[in-house]
Formats: sequence, C-alpha cells, structure tokens
Amino acid sequence: PVGASAPLPCEEGTHSSATNLASAVDCTPTTPGYYATTGSTEQIPCPPGTQQPTSKKGQCIDCEAGKFMNASGAMICHPCRPGSFCPVGASAPLPCEGGSYGGAMGLVAQAECTVCPAGTYCFAGSTAPTSCSKGTYAAAERSQLCEACPEGKYQGEEGALACIECGDGFTCPEGSVVQIPASCDAGTYLDSASD
Repeated sequence: PVGASAPLPCEEGTHSSATNLASAVDCTPTTPGYYATTGSTEQIPCPPGTQQPTSKKGQCIDCEAGKFMNASGAMICHPCRPGSFCPVGASAPLPCEGGSYGGAMGLVAQAECTVCPAGTYCFAGSTAPTSCSKGTYAAAERSQLCEACPEGKYQGEEGALACIECGDGFTCPEGSVVQIPASCDAGTYLDSASD
C-alpha cells in the first residue's frame, strides 16, 4: 500500500505472482478444489483424500469417513464403493478383506464389512458372498475359497457346509458331485470303507 515500509503478503485463501499490487483486494481468490496459504504466489490443488467445495480457502478438508478422493483438485469426495471401506481422508477405497464382503456404499471401516457365512466364500473386495459350487464345501465362516470334497465323499448341492460319505457299491473321486456306480466283477462288491 501507499507508504509501505515492507511488502505485505496476500491473505490466506488468495494468491498472486504479480509484483505491483497496491491492496489485498488485488490478490486473486482461490477457486474450488484449490487452496493458498498466506503469501502464496499461486493456488495449490487439494491433494488426494481431500476436497475444497468453496473458493478463497487456505486449506483443504479431509474426505469424511465413508468417502474418498483419488485425484488432486477435487471439490467433492466420492462415496465409498461396495466391497470396500473408506476411513477419514481416504485417497482410495480399501477392499473388505478376504472372508468378508461389503454390500453397501459408504462403509467406513473393516468392522462394517459382513462376515462371509459358512457354505460360501468371499475374495477380498467382494460385494456379496458366493455359494460353494457342487462338489465343494466351506465348513466355517470367513472362507476365502471352498474346499473340494475329498475322495470317498460327494456333494450334489451348492452352498454346502460338508460332504456326504459315498455309499457301498459307489465310488467318489475328489470333488465328486454324485456317487458313481462302481464296476465290480460278477460276484464281487465295493466296500467304500476300505481300499
């Protein structure tokens, strides 16, 4: 200003690279998605994980829990996607861990992901449990994979918690979905309890 003994900085939320300003009103306000600290020569884009919906601001706001922002210069954060969760200031959705799933948008912590029930499996980032296919089972909850029925057992249903013993006169290779009639010589029979 007139009579200044030293240059005065542009106020927080404004910036300028010009050298001939006479007043604080000559400084340029930041635009949404950007910020400027006191004395800034240019506005700075808000980093990932933050937002700034209004102009003339000196700092950015962390994305709230349940939202994320993966780009710079954002005005608003995105809702967290199904199959994931977003803590405060998330720059990317974090997948629900294997053995759990997230069917809703906006989850804020792993604890909000749902445990995968027995008879199903859930990969990391699953949005819903998947039933075990025929010939497989998942005895416990939190399964990331279903196990094949061992030799001597079978399972003809999806979503099973266990396999069924193969009956006498039948054979059941690993992963069997049905009992297979054994081809025995005339006058003999198959005892599935023995080799």
